[in-house]
Amino acid sequence: MKKDHEKNGKNPITPGIIVSPLADKIKGLRKERHWSQEDLEEYTGVSVRQISRIESGKCEPSVETLLKLADAFEVSFDFLDNDHSDSADKVEREAFIRNSVGGAMVEDTLTQRQREIIEAIVKLAVELARG
Repeated sequence: MKKDHEKNGKNPITPGIIVSPLADKIKGLRKERHWSQEDLEEYTGVSVRQISRIESGKCEPSVETLLKLADAFEVSFDFLDNDHSDSADKVEREAFIRNSVGGAMVEDTLTQRQREIIEAIVKLAVELARG
């Protein structure tokens, strides 16, 4: 059974900080590579302050930031995004891509990276539409 803070994502020890598998994943990837936050800033253009806030769970990264991090770590956008993306949104994005790029025939010609970029653009559009 999940504890209350695992269900709601709130940290019982430090209020205002979200318990985030994404934050742990990003910090873990950085540490695996023996990179400092300054190194990651250099590779992504994301400020050390923003990296620190993401890794500590004080904020969620934007789609653009996730794309930059995925590129720097040489992982897929989905690898980073899967822990904090709403599954209904993800299904909706995938359906939109299938329908908007001309169906399976065009979809089959897209590389994985092209699919990730389209998915990120759609996700950003959904976020902007929601305000």
